[in-house]
Order: sequence, then C-alpha cells, then structure tokens
Amino acid sequence: MASNPVAVPNVGVSGTFTVGTVDYIREVQRDVVVYDRVSSPLMTWLSMTKGRLRPTSNAIFEWFENQYDTGTLTITAGFTGGAATEDVEITSPTVIEGDTFCEPISNQFFITTVIIDRNTAGSSHVTLKLLPSGSNIVAVAGPVTLVNCGNNMMENGSFPDSKGTKPTQLQNTVTKQAASIEITDEEYHSPNYWGNKWFTDKEAAITQFRKDMERNLLFSKYYIETNFSQTNTLAAARTGTLRGTRGLLNTIQTNVQSYSGKCTAAVVRQWLRTAVWPKKYSGSATKMTLWGPDALNDFTQDISTQIRLTTMGNQLYGLNIYEFLFMGNYRILIMQEPEFYEVSPYIKGIVAVDPNQMFMRSGPIPDFMRVENTTLPRVQTMSIGMKSQTGLQYQMETSGAVLKQPS
Repeated sequence: MASNPVAVPNVGVSGTFTVGTVDYIREVQRDVVVYDRVSSPLMTWLSMTKGRLRPTSNAIFEWFENQYDTGTLTITAGFTGGAATEDVEITSPTVIEGDTFCEPISNQFFITTVIIDRNTAGSSHVTLKLLPSGSNIVAVAGPVTLVNCGNNMMENGSFPDSKGTKPTQLQNTVTKQAASIEITDEEYHSPNYWGNKWFTDKEAAITQFRKDMERNLLFSKYYIETNFSQTNTLAAARTGTLRGTRGLLNTIQTNVQSYSGKCTAAVVRQWLRTAVWPKKYSGSATKMTLWGPDALNDFTQDISTQIRLTTMGNQLYGLNIYEFLFMGNYRILIMQEPEFYEVSPYIKGIVAVDPNQMFMRSGPIPDFMRVENTTLPRVQTMSIGMKSQTGLQYQMETSGAVLKQPS
C-alpha cells in the first residue's frame, strides 16, 4: 500500500504534453526537486549547540529556579514620618535585624531593629530606625522603593540570623511525535525514477518531520490527557496518555508587547529596553531572536538609513546569524524563523530568548529523532518510520520577550 499524498505541490509553471505518433523518445528529468529545504533554526540550534540537548529519563522533567539577589523592596503604605523609628510592612519574608535600606527619593537611610511578625504572606512587619540618629523620619507617600544595602554588623557583634532559599519547582513534559512513509515495490523500481522517488520521499518526509518538531517547540501547549483514544486506518483504536510540551510562545508570558505600523528601529529599541532588558536581572547580555519576515524587512529597511554596527552573517549549522548592537555591550543575534511566514501575529513579530536558559529535553528514547526501517519481510512495500520525544525547558521565563502585531 503506497503512502497517501499529504499535499498538492504548487511550484511554478505546469502544463500537459500529448505523445504523438512520432514522439517515441522523451527526455524527462529523473530527480524530483524539493523546493523547501530551509533549516528549522530553533531546533537546529538546540540540537547542534553544545550543552543545549539534554536527556530525560521521564516523560515529565523538572528543574528549580531561585532568585539570588533582591536589590529592591517595597513599602506599599509609605512612611508616615515624625518620629525616629517607624513600624512598616516590607514586601519580603526574609528581613532580619540589622538589614539596612536606602529610600532614594528622600535620601533617608534605615536599619531594622525589631521583627514584629511575619503574619502576612510574603512580607515582614518590622521596625525601622533612621540613621544617623538625631532626626525624625520624613514622610514619603507610598508605594516606597527601598534599596537593600545588606546587613550591618556592629563592632563586637555577632553574625546575623541565617537565611535560606526556597526554590520554585517547575516542570514540562515531552511530546511524542511520529510519521511514516511507504511506497510500493513497483514504485521503488519505477523506470520513471530509477529508485529516486524512494529517496526523494524519504528526504521530504524527514524534512517535514523536522519542521513539525520546530512548530511543536514554538506553538504547542502543555497538556497531559489520560485515557486518550486514538486510531488510524491500519490499527484498532488504542487508549493511552497523550502529552504536549509547553512551547516557547506559551512559556513567555511576562514580557509580551504589541505594536502597530512598521517594525522600525525605534520600535525595536523601545522593545529591547522595556521588554527584553526591562530591569537589572533580565538574563544574558546577548539574546537570540527569531524574526517574522515582515518585521525583519521593516527593520532592515529602516536601519539602512542609519549608522548602525552590525556583523555579517555567520554560517553556523547552516544558519545565517546576524548581530545587532544595542546599548553598549548588549546585543541580539538575528535569525529569520520560516515558521512565522504565514502566521499572524508573528509574521510581523519577534521572539527573544536567553540562549543560556533554553534547553531541548529528549527521552525516554535515547535519540531526540529516530528514523527506522519499518519494511516487513516478504511484503511488497518499502517503508520507514520516524519518531521523537522532545520537550522545551526554558528557565527564567522573564529573560524572554515577545513583540507582535495582532492584526
């Protein structure tokens, strides 16, 4: 049984030819041209870059995330003022005696002298004393931002109370994908192709399968469906667990912005400052960006009229990667994403990811993509099967960002 066609090609000029009485010899090009061989940049980068492909022994994989430094805290109610000390609620559960803070608007400096209680989740009710002594606290309307200046130890003092961390446990799952292709023995030995149709079909199927994996890593949602029933034309219905990994576009939720009009350099720079690097801890100073074709076209047209430092495209794993310098040593690596071509709102969109926080998890099968010869003995068909079990591990979600145009 030959494979069913999966698409109707539309590759250019077509026509018909009728063999006449004298047209006995025809010269036909035997190779089938596959026009879409563009690399899948996200999956290529994850599978080929050292350290980005990690095995998992379980369909569900987990990791821990922590915040190692809290540079600023908040007093929602502000300062009443008028006394040398004041009881306040600070938005941190780990404030201890001796912790010091600066209030930058009024330029006041405080030290924590008493821990009253921690009855409010995520907060500490404390007494702050103004330093140096001799003055009263100046009132400041809330919310007030405090700069955390660490714990001060007096002479002949002792070490402060110990602090620990409470990591957040996150998880994702793998998606099990499969595809197959089959041709009859007659097609395999067809005089029209001299066997080339089999090799062309294999190449086309593998290319399509890699693109399916790319789209899954981009667009898939997280789901675990138990007792899911599935059937096909060659087998009876079977029941099992269906899993879907949380793709990149459903992982990045915090720094998502929209725009209208053209994707100019000014629009991109504003997005880089307010979404890609919105605060001090936004991940690496180098981000990898996947661009829709219309966004990249607008951007390159706009910067062609400006003096802007860029590097020529580097050929890496078959990918053309450009660099765009922004705000000193901050830079983005630019790659066009073919899977954004027909997809609104990403045909005019950009996705930025932190390359140090992104991994492709593969397993429990040992290979992230396996191609197997499924031809049976004494059967007049040739067939191969492809399967993969891959998932996305994106750590520190706030280190990624999305810019899109919904219309």
